[in-house]
Amino acid sequence: GEVAAGSPLTIYPDAIDTIDLPTIARMPKDSFLLRVKGDSLKDAYIFSGDIVIINPNLEPRNGQIVVAILDDAAVVKRFYKKKSQIELVSENPEYKPIIIDKKYPSFNIVGIVVGVYRSMEKRRAG
Repeated sequence: GEVAAGSPLTIYPDAIDTIDLPTIARMPKDSFLLRVKGDSLKDAYIFSGDIVIINPNLEPRNGQIVVAILDDAAVVKRFYKKKSQIELVSENPEYKPIIIDKKYPSFNIVGIVVGVYRSMEKRRAG
């Protein structure tokens, strides 16, 4: 699937593609991969087209990059927990933070980004 690094994307549960990772890349049980679409994490060196490795079994800590669901759309952002709010922050000054009340009914943290896979092959434009 894909996750937005910018404006939220609608969630599609169907796999787009599969990737075989070497056994050296041991992922925790239930981990999954998402392809990033957008440039809001460019200053964290996560670029559009990269594959992020998500561990759904960890509790997010301030400053970690998470995948979150907002109103049936997925985003990948840096997480900060405030007193009564959660702030999802981009790593690109062109994007404003997303502020969420902790009681917001359509908000869920899906997992923590624990790794990034990037192909070194030249990407096609478009």
